[in-house]
Order: sequence, then C-alpha cells, then structure tokens
Amino acid sequence: IVRGFFNLTDNPDSVMILREDRDDPSTETRIPLPAGTQVIIDTQRLWHAVWHPGPELRYCLITSWTSGPELQSYIDARHPVAKVANAPLDQAVIDDATKKVQARRDARAAALAAQGKVHVDAMSEA
Repeated sequence: IVRGFFNLTDNPDSVMILREDRDDPSTETRIPLPAGTQVIIDTQRLWHAVWHPGPELRYCLITSWTSGPELQSYIDARHPVAKVANAPLDQAVIDDATKKVQARRDARAAALAAQGKVHVDAMSEA
C-alpha cells in the first residue's frame, strides 16, 4: 500500500518523519509540512509519523494507492522532488521524544505481557 499525504493547513514547524529502521535515527528523513505539501510514501517499507508542535489543529488528506504504472504516471506528471534536505530539529527535542516513545513502548509491552500477549510491530495499519 502506498499512501498520499496532502497537507491542508500551513504547519511550517511540523514535519513528516520517515525512517527505514524505526530505531535508527541515521535512516531518518524529516519533510517540512507547509500548506500544500504533497508526499507519497510506501508505508509498508517506511516507518512514518508526523511531529506537530503546538496546540493548533493540523489537517491532512490521506489517500491509499496501489503501486503500479498509473501511480508512477501520476507522480511523474507532477515533477516531484525525490529527496529533500532534513528539516532542522533540535537534538534536545529529539532526545526527549526518543525517551518518551521508549517509555510508551515499554508500558505497552508490560500491559500486553500482563495479559499474556506479546507485542508485534506493524509497519502499516493496512
């Protein structure tokens, strides 16, 4: 499954975060999300999330696509940028978020273990 993300609000401080390896920051790409940003991602290959600071709402249209020649034609017709420079993000913010995410993972694993279940990572909700 390939997902299209179309950012509808202007969120210059928000970023789409992509990783090839969920736990390896060196595989990370951060895409800025000003109004009108369009991103098409292979969500079964890349871990993905949006980091959105602040209390204001962020709106994004998310679509699902089947990979194939029709999708490639759609992409090619829009003259895409295939690689972007990482949006800056303060290392202290990254470190704090990493700790919080790990704490949530640990809490989830403990809750599942208490139920006799084992956590299984999934690349996509599809």
